[in-house]
Amino acid sequence: MLKAVLTMVLTGVRRRVTRATDDHRPALEEMIRHVSSQAEIFRPSRGWQYFEQRNGGQLAARGLENFKRTINQNYFNWILSGPNDNQFKAVARMWADAPSLDAFKVELFDYQDLEGFFENNPLLVPEARELYRIFLGMLWQHTRTSDPHGLTEVLEEPLLGNPLGSRLKGRLISQDLANSIRERNAILAPVESAFAGGRRVSIVELGAGYGRLGYVLLCSAPCRYTIVDIPTALHVSQWYLTTLFPAKKAFRFKPWDRFDEVADELRSADLCFLTPDQYARLPDRFFDIGIAISNLGEMSRQQCAMYIDLFDRKVSEFVYIKQWRSNHNPLDDVEFQKSDYDLPAPWTAFMDRPDAVQDLFFETLWRRA
Repeated sequence: MLKAVLTMVLTGVRRRVTRATDDHRPALEEMIRHVSSQAEIFRPSRGWQYFEQRNGGQLAARGLENFKRTINQNYFNWILSGPNDNQFKAVARMWADAPSLDAFKVELFDYQDLEGFFENNPLLVPEARELYRIFLGMLWQHTRTSDPHGLTEVLEEPLLGNPLGSRLKGRLISQDLANSIRERNAILAPVESAFAGGRRVSIVELGAGYGRLGYVLLCSAPCRYTIVDIPTALHVSQWYLTTLFPAKKAFRFKPWDRFDEVADELRSADLCFLTPDQYARLPDRFFDIGIAISNLGEMSRQQCAMYIDLFDRKVSEFVYIKQWRSNHNPLDDVEFQKSDYDLPAPWTAFMDRPDAVQDLFFETLWRRA
């Protein structure tokens, strides 16, 4: 019965497409006009021009309400290549260290409608669907056993955006939610104890996708959370997070040139949405924590260097960087290595390790000495 109800709800959400896209189109067009008028270094790289075109087309065709079925497949949600996939092998090893039958109890439903870079929906193939189901179960099990704050027991994947139907013990879960909980715990570990004393941290995330990590941060930590992104992604994350958190004070994107025009609004907001040029105009040390996940290698070399420099100048305490260890960006014709993302002195690597699941990524938490 529960499965039928959830399927009906997700199907109903998926059908409400065109009107919402049309209603929000002026906000996206204003973002595009603003970014297009800025210096080239603040505009999307050639790589992201390609993604912007593809993602924009999917949003126009399928709507904001369905973005977890479309553009999210181009972000950080992984459809496995097979049982030899590095992520599957990683979670299988961790499951073997702490086996639990719960890892095999995930149910997939309403999986028929999914599109991304793949030509056909891989989950329509029974073997691929079963592999994904077991992978998700083992990923969730690893996240649960390594989560000191019990977030896997209280957070669910929001229905907003029409996610792939995946449920464990009656609760909606997802790959994005598991990875975001893991990232949140790594990022906030050095400041977690201060929350009990009333501390509130200011966080900036560069290239946040649709705001999957922002959702977890806003649910679980006292913070002011700012997203810096290019138009289509900024448009989606602004719609998603302001819809999920209507009671939080939001500084929605608007064009501005001088910080003093918006200083009071930015400082009093819980949620802020900025373009790259606006981020560069903020005062130094405006944020406590900076975050960049799976994005720097998709830029030009000059843009990547600029954002590392901006982290150095705009962030006062910690910077979390999670990227490919080695990455070739063919559209911008640039090769990146891990060392390209190093912060300069006086920053030191407080944590530096391969990601436990996607071990082709590294994650480093930098601390200002």
